[in-house]
Amino acid sequence: MVDPIMAGHMGDLILRLKKTYQKTSIVVTHDTHLAKKLADVVVFLQEGRVTYFGPWSGFENSADPSSGISACRMN
Repeated sequence: MVDPIMAGHMGDLILRLKKTYQKTSIVVTHDTHLAKKLADVVVFLQEGRVTYFGPWSGFENSADPSSGISACRMN
């Protein structure tokens, strides 16, 4: 696990590399703040199943309480 300060530095580095080299990155994290900062598309897994796949905005605007991921939503 990485502390919040290091996670911020790593996130900034990933964004710089993404913009500079126009490359795709795959980041696996439990940190929803970092995921929101980095991702164009997110995939949420619960018990080995995909519960959401799409843009972060679609996840935030989802009204489906049965998705099982409502506990991860950020205010």
